[in-house]
Amino acid sequence: MSLPPKRRRVILPAPGTQPTGSFPPTPATAAAAAAAAQQPSASGRGSGGGGSSDDSGNDPNTESRSQSVESSADPKPRASSKRQVIAVACDNCRRRKAKCDGQRPKCQHCSKRRVECHYEANQGETVSLALKRKANVLETENAQYRDLFRMVCTKSEDEAKEIFRRIRVSGDPIRVLESIRQAEILLPSPTTNDRTHDSRLAKINERALQNSLIRVPAKPWTTVADDGLVSELVTDFFSWENVSCFPAIEQDLFVEDMRAGSIKRAKWCSPILVNAVCAIRAPFLESAKQFSAVTGRDLSKLFRDEVMQLVEKSHGHATIPTILALVLVDWSASIAGDETSAKMYRFMAWERYKRFKPERRFAMLNKDDPVDAREMLCISKAVWAIFFMESRISYFYNSVADIPPPSIPKLFDNYGKDAIEPRGNIDVLGRPYLESTALVPIAPGMATVVSNLACLQYDVMQYLTSGSTIKGSIEDIRRKKHWYCRLQEFRKALPSRFQMEHNFTPGTCFLR
Repeated sequence: MSLPPKRRRVILPAPGTQPTGSFPPTPATAAAAAAAAQQPSASGRGSGGGGSSDDSGNDPNTESRSQSVESSADPKPRASSKRQVIAVACDNCRRRKAKCDGQRPKCQHCSKRRVECHYEANQGETVSLALKRKANVLETENAQYRDLFRMVCTKSEDEAKEIFRRIRVSGDPIRVLESIRQAEILLPSPTTNDRTHDSRLAKINERALQNSLIRVPAKPWTTVADDGLVSELVTDFFSWENVSCFPAIEQDLFVEDMRAGSIKRAKWCSPILVNAVCAIRAPFLESAKQFSAVTGRDLSKLFRDEVMQLVEKSHGHATIPTILALVLVDWSASIAGDETSAKMYRFMAWERYKRFKPERRFAMLNKDDPVDAREMLCISKAVWAIFFMESRISYFYNSVADIPPPSIPKLFDNYGKDAIEPRGNIDVLGRPYLESTALVPIAPGMATVVSNLACLQYDVMQYLTSGSTIKGSIEDIRRKKHWYCRLQEFRKALPSRFQMEHNFTPGTCFLR
C-alpha cells in the first residue's frame, strides 16, 4: 500500500483580488479565485459582484490573507545569530540534553528550576583534562585502598581487628589509613629495642657493618633498619646503580650530610632519599634477605612504605633528593611487580621535576660561589641521570623520551675528563681497585659515557618515530645505515676500559 502524497499548503488570494508577487498565478489558482468570487460571501449579503467586492475589500481576513501572500511571495533574508559554543555543560543539562549557558556557579536552566548546579570540570578546564584529573584521583584512591587491604592481610590478628573497628566507627577507610600512618599507632616494622634484643637480627646487623666500606648512621634517616644494614645497603648502591644505570647522586655530598645527622641542615641527603636507596638494593643483598626471613616482612616493601609516608608529609615540596627518591622507588616497585604503585611514584616524580625547573634554577647560580658550585654539580648529575633513565626506558618501548636532552652542561666526572683520560678501576671510596679489598670494580667516567649514549639514542628514536620516510624505502635504509654507523663509531671511540671484553665491571656490562 503506497502512502498518500504529501499535502502542500497553498495560500489563496482573496476573492476579487489580483495576487501580487514575483510569480504569475497558476491556472489552478486562477480558477479557484474565480469560483470563490461568484459564490455568496460568508456574511450572507447579496451575490452581486459589486457587493462581494465591497465586502471583501473591507474584510480584515481578506487583508491578512493578502499580506500573507505578499510576505510569502517576497521573503526577506533574516540575519542569523552566532551560536555561543560552551566547552563544558553542567551535569543537569547534560542529563536533560538541554543547552547550557555555562554560567558559574549556576547556569540559567538550574537557576530557573532551583536545583543544584554542578560542573564536572573546573573553570578554564577542558573535559579531557577533567577526565585525566579524575583518573589520577581514582588511581591514588585505589592505591590507598590496596595499601589498607595489605595492612589488614599482613598485620597480626589483634591489629587487624583494631583496623576493622576503626573503619566501622569512622566509616571512612582512607581516614583510618592516614591516622595509622601519621600517628604510627600500628608500627610497620620491629622497634629498635626488638631488633636489639633479637640475637639473630643483632648478628645480621653486625656482619653487615663489617662488610660496609661506607659506614653511616641509620637515625634520624630511617626507622626500618639499624646502622649495619643501612650502611651495607648504601655501600651497595654506590657500588652498583650509582656507577652504571643511574649515576645520579654525588656520593661525597650525600655521605657528608648523612654522617652529620641533621635533617634540617642537610641539602643533598634526606630521609626520603635514604629509604629509597635502601629499597632499591634490599632485594639483592644477602643480609637484607636474612632480615626478611627472620622478621617475616619484605624489607624492600618496608622501605617503600616509609618513603610513601614521608612523601605525604612533604606536601608536594620539589627538591633534587625528593625527585631522585621517587624515581628510585618507582624502580623498586617495578622490580617487586607492583605496577600500580610504580605508576603513581612515576607520576609524582615527573610532576615535581617539571615544577622544580632545573634549567632555570641552574642559570640562577654563580659558579664562583663554592656553595652554588656544589649545587650546580648536583643538579647537573641528577638531571642527566634522569634523562638517561627516561631515554633508556622509552627506547625499550620504541618511543621518544618525554624529557629532551638537558641544556645543562656535564659538570660531573671532572667536566668529562674522566671519560677521556687513561685511568684504572677504583673502588667505592675512590681508591685504586688493585689496592683495595672491595669486590666490585668501578670504571671512572661512566656517567659521561652513558649520558652521551642517551643523546644518541634520543636522536635515533626521533627518526624512527618521525615517519618522515617510507619504511623499507631506499631513503629509509640509507638513513638507518647512517645511524647504525654512528653507533658503531661511538663504540669504537670508547677507550678499552669502557668495553666489557677488556674490563669486566657492572658499568661496562650495563653499557654493553
